[in-house]
Amino acid sequence: MLGRAGQSLPGFLIDWSASLSAQLILFDVDGTLIATNYTGRWVMSHALREVFGTDGALDSISFAGKTDLGIITSVMAGAGLSAEEISLGLPSVYESMTRHGGVRFFGDNLVPCSGVTTLLETLRTMPRITLGLQTGNVRETALLKLTAAGLDPSWFTVNAFGSDSSAREGLLPVAWRRAMKLTDTSFSGHNTIVVGDTPGDIKSARANGARSLGVASGFCSYSELAEARPDHLLSDLTDTDFVISILTSSDYP
Repeated sequence: MLGRAGQSLPGFLIDWSASLSAQLILFDVDGTLIATNYTGRWVMSHALREVFGTDGALDSISFAGKTDLGIITSVMAGAGLSAEEISLGLPSVYESMTRHGGVRFFGDNLVPCSGVTTLLETLRTMPRITLGLQTGNVRETALLKLTAAGLDPSWFTVNAFGSDSSAREGLLPVAWRRAMKLTDTSFSGHNTIVVGDTPGDIKSARANGARSLGVASGFCSYSELAEARPDHLLSDLTDTDFVISILTSSDYP
């Protein structure tokens, strides 16, 4: 189902009843929850040069739909570093990214994407909904970006970060394991939906049997996301009622 921004369900009433089945909703960060800029690239570039002496071909790499671990590994391997050298340097890279991000993110006027704050505030009141992150950012930079944009990281209780897997497809199983430990609820494809602004988000959901909601609020256009065949597609998240109807639907494609 491909939705349109501003479309409403006829007669749709807000009735978030306790009978709603358990749902895990996993949001991407850049371009989905917060308006994307190039600060994250600057932070990673400086960290790589501090730790490894070079940022390799980072300027030529697209970050869309990738994980920080995958990007760093690929770029540093291309610069001639061994797998062991990269692995040993990762903790220092993450520390440097956190240090630089703690300054740059709060100075770059990061803001939530349209409709995000109202949507999250509503979802948080709903029974049987678990909110989480499935993001390519490492944990520390993801939480810093959310805070800088005025979003409380504690709203997201089940998270998979860009340091958990080099491939986007590997993040969802991590989130499910953490959700089980935290909530004692078994989540899988039938009760999980991934919300993201890149084809990588959509493909990661499909690879794990989960539903996807593509949102064209980042660098990827509506038509680019449509080609990735998400289960649902919107221009933005401003129509709160309609977005929630998608996120809480029991219909599975």
